[in-house]
Amino acid sequence: TVIIEHTAINPNKAAHIGHLRNSTIGDTFVRILQATGHNVEVQNYIDNTGVQVADVIVGFKYLEKKTIDDVKRLIGDPRLKFDYYCWDLYAKVSSFYETHDPKHALRAQTLKEIEEGNSDTALMAEIVAMTIVRYHLATMARINVSYHLLPRESDILHLKFWDKAFEQLKNKNAIFFEKEGKNAGCWVMRLES
Repeated sequence: TVIIEHTAINPNKAAHIGHLRNSTIGDTFVRILQATGHNVEVQNYIDNTGVQVADVIVGFKYLEKKTIDDVKRLIGDPRLKFDYYCWDLYAKVSSFYETHDPKHALRAQTLKEIEEGNSDTALMAEIVAMTIVRYHLATMARINVSYHLLPRESDILHLKFWDKAFEQLKNKNAIFFEKEGKNAGCWVMRLES
């Protein structure tokens, strides 16, 4: 089986032409491999815990003072394109940071709460991100692009996959902790064979 991962739009706003281009390129690779007899699994990585999602949540919570119930009402409003609403809100958050939170403390706190996954902030992020993912999937369906699997970053974090992988990398000496030079204080992977 060949795995092709493509699209990976941050679930914080509507898909735009660049996303459609990337999806078309990815889907073309899928179709070429299928036509040449390969079994292909198509994945679309969902970064539902990233900065872009956090910024939209900052916009809902601190700029617009919305609760989870308010967000659910927006999602349920048939007159509203929720993914475009979030796109506009995301754009407004940059100005909000400049005037109200220049050190991005709210972003950092929101990211932490989303990653921990056990708060109203995390629930709001889950609702917003997965609603936008449904919009993305509908957009991709209109150009005949589909996926077999949608791996979510939140699942990787909560199942501690990274922690396990990091320990394996250290135990196999695939990475080392650099003590000197430009990479001092970083875990580094050797590129030579």
